[in-house]
Amino acid sequence: MTASNRLISIVHKKFFNGPNRIVLNDFPISLFQNCEIVKFKEDKLFFSNGITINIKNSKRWNSSVKKICVGEVDTTAVLYYLKNHLFIKPSIIEKFKVAVKSQNKKSFNCNVNKLLGLGFGLTPSGDDFLIGFLSASHFFSELPPFGFFLKNVRIDYSKTNFFSAEYLRYAIVGRVSEVITNTIVSVSEKESDAKLWLTNLVNIGATSGYDTLFGILTAMEIYNDCKHC
Repeated sequence: MTASNRLISIVHKKFFNGPNRIVLNDFPISLFQNCEIVKFKEDKLFFSNGITINIKNSKRWNSSVKKICVGEVDTTAVLYYLKNHLFIKPSIIEKFKVAVKSQNKKSFNCNVNKLLGLGFGLTPSGDDFLIGFLSASHFFSELPPFGFFLKNVRIDYSKTNFFSAEYLRYAIVGRVSEVITNTIVSVSEKESDAKLWLTNLVNIGATSGYDTLFGILTAMEIYNDCKHC
Protein backbone atom coordinates (compact mmCIF):
# COMPACT_ATOMS: atom_id res chain seq x y z
CA MET A 1 0.00 0.00 0.00
CA THR A 2 1.16 3.55 -0.60
CA ALA A 3 0.66 6.87 1.12
CA SER A 4 1.96 10.11 -0.39
CA ASN A 5 3.86 7.97 -2.92
CA ARG A 6 5.74 6.11 -0.17
CA LEU A 7 5.50 2.40 0.54
CA ILE A 8 3.79 1.24 3.74
CA SER A 9 3.55 -2.48 4.52
CA ILE A 10 0.88 -3.81 6.88
CA VAL A 11 1.61 -7.31 8.16
CA HIS A 12 0.53 -9.78 10.81
CA LYS A 13 2.58 -9.84 14.03
CA LYS A 14 4.09 -13.22 13.07
CA PHE A 15 6.19 -11.46 10.43
CA PHE A 16 9.38 -9.48 10.98
CA ASN A 17 9.98 -5.80 11.47
CA GLY A 18 11.22 -3.65 8.62
CA PRO A 19 11.28 -0.07 7.31
CA ASN A 20 7.84 1.59 7.07
CA ARG A 21 6.11 -1.57 8.23
CA ILE A 22 3.05 -1.58 10.47
CA VAL A 23 2.82 -4.79 12.49
CA LEU A 24 -0.69 -5.59 13.71
CA ASN A 25 -2.15 -8.20 16.05
CA ASP A 26 -4.57 -10.80 14.70
CA PHE A 27 -6.52 -9.60 11.66
CA PRO A 28 -7.87 -11.17 8.46
CA ILE A 29 -5.66 -10.12 5.55
CA SER A 30 -8.75 -10.01 3.33
CA LEU A 31 -9.72 -6.74 5.02
CA PHE A 32 -6.89 -4.98 3.21
CA GLN A 33 -7.19 -6.58 -0.21
CA ASN A 34 -8.08 -4.32 -3.12
CA CYS A 35 -7.97 -1.17 -1.02
CA GLU A 36 -5.61 1.75 -0.60
CA ILE A 37 -4.76 4.48 1.89
CA VAL A 38 -6.78 7.58 1.03
CA LYS A 39 -5.74 9.88 3.86
CA PHE A 40 -3.33 10.15 6.78
CA LYS A 41 -4.44 12.60 9.47
CA GLU A 42 -3.94 12.97 13.22
CA ASP A 43 -2.05 9.66 13.55
CA LYS A 44 -4.75 7.79 11.68
CA LEU A 45 -4.62 5.89 8.39
CA PHE A 46 -7.88 5.97 6.45
CA PHE A 47 -8.51 3.25 3.86
CA SER A 48 -10.77 3.27 0.82
CA ASN A 49 -12.87 0.40 2.26
CA GLY A 50 -13.76 2.40 5.39
CA ILE A 51 -11.20 0.86 7.76
CA THR A 52 -9.22 3.24 10.00
CA ILE A 53 -5.99 2.37 11.83
CA ASN A 54 -4.88 4.53 14.75
CA ILE A 55 -1.08 4.49 15.03
CA LYS A 56 -0.82 7.05 17.85
CA ASN A 57 0.63 4.54 20.32
CA SER A 58 2.70 2.61 17.80
CA LYS A 59 6.45 2.29 18.21
CA ARG A 60 8.77 3.05 15.33
CA TRP A 61 11.23 0.23 14.63
CA ASN A 62 14.70 1.28 13.55
CA SER A 63 17.32 -0.85 11.86
CA SER A 64 20.40 -1.65 13.90
CA VAL A 65 23.56 -1.92 11.80
CA LYS A 66 26.40 -3.62 13.65
CA LYS A 67 29.86 -3.33 12.16
CA ILE A 68 31.22 -6.80 11.49
CA CYS A 69 34.87 -7.38 12.34
CA VAL A 70 35.87 -11.02 12.03
CA GLY A 71 38.86 -12.69 10.46
CA GLU A 72 36.75 -14.48 7.87
CA VAL A 73 33.08 -15.21 7.35
CA ASP A 74 32.21 -18.90 7.12
CA THR A 75 29.84 -19.07 4.15
CA THR A 76 29.28 -22.84 4.28
CA ALA A 77 25.71 -22.59 5.57
CA VAL A 78 24.81 -19.86 3.08
CA LEU A 79 26.12 -21.92 0.18
CA TYR A 80 24.06 -24.87 1.40
CA TYR A 81 20.85 -22.84 1.37
CA LEU A 82 21.62 -21.45 -2.09
CA LYS A 83 22.37 -24.85 -3.61
CA ASN A 84 20.43 -25.09 -6.91
CA HIS A 85 18.81 -21.72 -6.29
CA LEU A 86 20.85 -19.19 -8.28
CA PHE A 87 18.72 -17.19 -10.71
CA ILE A 88 21.34 -14.71 -11.96
CA LYS A 89 24.13 -15.69 -14.33
CA PRO A 90 27.40 -16.18 -12.40
CA SER A 91 29.28 -14.23 -15.09
CA ILE A 92 27.27 -11.09 -14.26
CA ILE A 93 28.07 -11.43 -10.56
CA GLU A 94 31.77 -12.08 -11.16
CA LYS A 95 32.08 -8.83 -13.14
CA PHE A 96 30.21 -7.02 -10.37
CA LYS A 97 32.59 -8.43 -7.73
CA VAL A 98 35.69 -7.42 -9.68
CA ALA A 99 34.37 -3.88 -10.10
CA VAL A 100 33.55 -3.50 -6.40
CA LYS A 101 36.90 -4.89 -5.23
CA SER A 102 38.79 -2.61 -7.64
CA GLN A 103 36.74 0.36 -6.36
CA ASN A 104 35.99 1.36 -9.93
CA LYS A 105 32.78 3.36 -9.55
CA LYS A 106 32.13 3.63 -13.29
CA SER A 107 32.41 -0.13 -13.65
CA PHE A 108 30.34 -1.14 -10.63
CA ASN A 109 27.63 1.38 -11.47
CA CYS A 110 27.51 -0.08 -14.97
CA ASN A 111 27.03 -3.51 -13.42
CA VAL A 112 24.41 -2.19 -10.99
CA ASN A 113 22.43 -0.90 -13.97
CA LYS A 114 22.60 -4.34 -15.59
CA LEU A 115 21.07 -5.89 -12.47
CA LEU A 116 18.27 -3.35 -11.97
CA GLY A 117 14.93 -4.81 -12.99
CA LEU A 118 16.56 -8.09 -14.05
CA GLY A 119 14.14 -11.00 -13.77
CA PHE A 120 10.47 -11.39 -13.03
CA GLY A 121 8.16 -10.95 -10.06
CA LEU A 122 7.07 -8.10 -7.83
CA THR A 123 10.71 -7.57 -6.88
CA PRO A 124 12.94 -8.87 -9.71
CA SER A 125 15.91 -11.11 -8.91
CA GLY A 126 18.48 -8.44 -9.78
CA ASP A 127 16.87 -5.95 -7.41
CA ASP A 128 16.70 -8.49 -4.58
CA PHE A 129 20.37 -9.30 -5.13
CA LEU A 130 21.25 -5.60 -4.87
CA ILE A 131 19.15 -5.22 -1.72
CA GLY A 132 21.09 -8.07 -0.13
CA PHE A 133 24.44 -6.69 -1.24
CA LEU A 134 23.67 -3.10 -0.23
CA SER A 135 22.39 -4.25 3.16
CA ALA A 136 25.48 -6.34 3.89
CA SER A 137 27.74 -3.49 2.73
CA HIS A 138 26.63 -1.40 5.70
CA PHE A 139 27.76 -4.14 8.09
CA PHE A 140 31.10 -4.49 6.28
CA SER A 141 31.61 -0.78 5.54
CA GLU A 142 34.83 -0.49 7.58
CA LEU A 143 36.56 -2.31 4.72
CA PRO A 144 37.43 0.13 1.89
CA PRO A 145 35.54 -1.51 -1.01
CA PHE A 146 32.22 -1.42 0.85
CA GLY A 147 32.55 2.13 2.15
CA PHE A 148 33.59 3.29 -1.31
CA PHE A 149 30.71 1.41 -2.92
CA LEU A 150 28.08 2.89 -0.60
CA LYS A 151 29.45 6.39 -1.11
CA ASN A 152 29.58 6.19 -4.90
CA VAL A 153 26.83 3.82 -6.01
CA ARG A 154 24.16 5.41 -8.18
CA ILE A 155 20.82 3.72 -8.74
CA ASP A 156 18.43 4.58 -11.56
CA TYR A 157 15.16 3.80 -9.80
CA SER A 158 13.22 4.31 -13.03
CA LYS A 159 14.65 1.00 -14.30
CA THR A 160 12.51 -1.02 -11.91
CA ASN A 161 9.03 -0.94 -10.41
CA PHE A 162 7.78 1.17 -7.52
CA PHE A 163 8.02 -1.57 -4.90
CA SER A 164 11.57 -2.60 -5.74
CA ALA A 165 12.65 1.03 -5.92
CA GLU A 166 11.39 1.66 -2.39
CA TYR A 167 13.21 -1.36 -0.96
CA LEU A 168 16.38 -0.27 -2.75
CA ARG A 169 16.04 3.22 -1.25
CA TYR A 170 15.79 1.67 2.21
CA ALA A 171 18.83 -0.54 1.63
CA ILE A 172 21.09 2.18 0.28
CA VAL A 173 20.70 4.27 3.46
CA GLY A 174 21.03 1.30 5.81
CA ARG A 175 17.38 0.77 6.69
CA VAL A 176 17.67 -3.00 6.79
CA SER A 177 14.87 -5.40 7.73
CA GLU A 178 15.11 -7.53 10.87
CA VAL A 179 15.44 -10.84 9.02
CA ILE A 180 18.24 -9.56 6.76
CA THR A 181 20.05 -7.96 9.70
CA ASN A 182 19.91 -11.12 11.80
CA THR A 183 20.97 -13.31 8.88
CA ILE A 184 24.09 -11.21 8.23
CA VAL A 185 25.09 -10.95 11.90
CA SER A 186 24.32 -14.54 12.90
CA VAL A 187 26.21 -16.04 9.94
CA SER A 188 29.18 -13.66 10.24
CA GLU A 189 29.57 -14.20 13.97
CA LYS A 190 28.73 -17.94 13.92
CA GLU A 191 25.75 -17.57 16.23
CA SER A 192 23.64 -20.61 17.07
CA ASP A 193 20.48 -19.23 15.46
CA ALA A 194 22.06 -18.68 12.03
CA LYS A 195 20.11 -21.55 10.43
CA LEU A 196 16.86 -20.17 11.82
CA TRP A 197 17.41 -16.78 10.20
CA LEU A 198 18.65 -18.30 6.93
CA THR A 199 15.47 -20.36 6.76
CA ASN A 200 13.30 -17.32 7.49
CA LEU A 201 15.04 -15.32 4.79
CA VAL A 202 14.80 -17.86 1.97
CA ASN A 203 11.10 -18.36 2.72
CA ILE A 204 10.34 -14.78 1.67
CA GLY A 205 8.47 -14.65 -1.62
CA ALA A 206 8.93 -17.10 -4.48
CA THR A 207 12.65 -16.40 -5.04
CA SER A 208 13.18 -13.03 -3.32
CA GLY A 209 14.72 -14.53 -0.19
CA TYR A 210 17.16 -16.65 -2.19
CA ASP A 211 18.16 -13.72 -4.41
CA THR A 212 18.64 -11.46 -1.40
CA LEU A 213 20.79 -14.13 0.24
CA PHE A 214 22.83 -14.38 -2.97
CA GLY A 215 23.59 -10.66 -2.64
CA ILE A 216 24.60 -11.16 0.99
CA LEU A 217 26.83 -14.09 0.00
CA THR A 218 28.55 -11.99 -2.66
CA ALA A 219 29.31 -9.30 -0.07
CA MET A 220 30.68 -11.95 2.30
CA GLU A 221 32.92 -13.35 -0.43
CA ILE A 222 34.33 -9.88 -1.16
CA TYR A 223 34.83 -9.38 2.58
CA ASN A 224 36.84 -12.61 2.79
CA ASP A 225 38.88 -11.73 -0.30
CA CYS A 226 39.78 -8.37 1.26
CA LYS A 227 40.79 -10.04 4.52
CA HIS A 228 43.19 -12.26 2.61
CA CYS A 229 44.87 -9.35 0.82
